[in-house]
Amino acid sequence: MPTYPAQFLLRLLRRAMRVLGIVLIVAFFVVWGFTRFVTLSITDDWIKENLGTRAIKPKVFYGSYHLRPIRWLELGDSTKPVTILLHGAPSSMGGWKSYLEDTSLLSKVCLVAIDRPGYGESGFAEPETSILAQAQALIPIVAKYAKRGRGVRIVASSYGCTVAARIAMTNSNLIDELVLISGSTKPGAEMTYWFSYPLDFFLLNWIVPPVLNVANKEKLSHPAELQKMLPFWKDITTSVTLVHGNKDDLIYYENALFSQKMLGNARKVNLVTVKGYGHYLPWRRQSLVRGLILGKN
Repeated sequence: MPTYPAQFLLRLLRRAMRVLGIVLIVAFFVVWGFTRFVTLSITDDWIKENLGTRAIKPKVFYGSYHLRPIRWLELGDSTKPVTILLHGAPSSMGGWKSYLEDTSLLSKVCLVAIDRPGYGESGFAEPETSILAQAQALIPIVAKYAKRGRGVRIVASSYGCTVAARIAMTNSNLIDELVLISGSTKPGAEMTYWFSYPLDFFLLNWIVPPVLNVANKEKLSHPAELQKMLPFWKDITTSVTLVHGNKDDLIYYENALFSQKMLGNARKVNLVTVKGYGHYLPWRRQSLVRGLILGKN
């Protein structure tokens, strides 16, 4: 069996490392270049061409909050009760796409999907880390549909639950039911990856796709923002449904138990534990979420 001198093996290892390094650098810039164009959004044109039926036309609206545009979509039977959909992070109203395309839902409820600040067409790539500011930006939309007098239900997912809860803390009178799916509500009770911290450094921001940069800034500010909300849980007086997978390793199940404990003044609190499931319930348990949108739980 031939033997090779140590210097030869060392040169071979160095050459292999250089080749691997070049491959990784090329792969990084290909992925980086592609992800600069990823917004996770849906365009107004796509909405008009793909959503609704001949009888039900989608309506796209733009408002503003502190010079920031806020986009939302109204779809379905305008004579029916309204369900407002709030997405998590990173996402946009496009995260609810499968529900917006569901004609069986549209015949029973009016769906309103909102791009939260920093996502979609609501000031894309401009993060708003204040939960209160996000809530204040969306309250006029909630109030607009509450005026119809047929009840407004807010169905929120993940980070959207934090915003939805903050809205209810000052405007429970506008909300018939609050549905929090995999909601982050307890300070510190969620996974934060180690690389989130260095990527928040301004010299490294350019590495991160804009939509992920917004989500990362929301994530790092979240514990402090949740602390600010603690005194106001007592002000939620509407009915609340908490839905959480007991195997959620991103937003831990203890968030649901925390919310249940804090909602002492709510009209009604219903905890739905989805056994054996993790975080992404709107995509993995669509039949359950459809029922929640319709007010069946």
